[in-house]
Amino acid sequence: MGIKDIKKFNCALLAKWKWRLASEERGNWKDILISKYGSDLSPCHIPKKYLSWWWRDLSRACGEGVEDGWFKQALVWRVGSGDKVRFWDDAWMGSCKLISLYPMLFSISLDQRLTIGEVGE
Repeated sequence: MGIKDIKKFNCALLAKWKWRLASEERGNWKDILISKYGSDLSPCHIPKKYLSWWWRDLSRACGEGVEDGWFKQALVWRVGSGDKVRFWDDAWMGSCKLISLYPMLFSISLDQRLTIGEVGE
């Protein structure tokens, strides 16, 4: 009869928004979300009470709050020219961020917010 499990369907639609946020280059909706929550896909630095209901549902549907969540674990960086991948803050080399692996080196680095393309050749 084609009746969908509405809970799974809603989760899939919310995950699609998260995917669009991670993969699309531009969009007014994306600019609004970035201005409100920052460029990170998981705004952990913002207290939950300040997040919108939509963003809370989006985070819950993608498994956030339980370690990294299924969505973040499924993402893989394709470095390319290195102009979008942050050297210290993104897990571009394996599953760990360099900031987590080398916190003391990060603390003395003068270039903490650079992308891979800006750091090396």
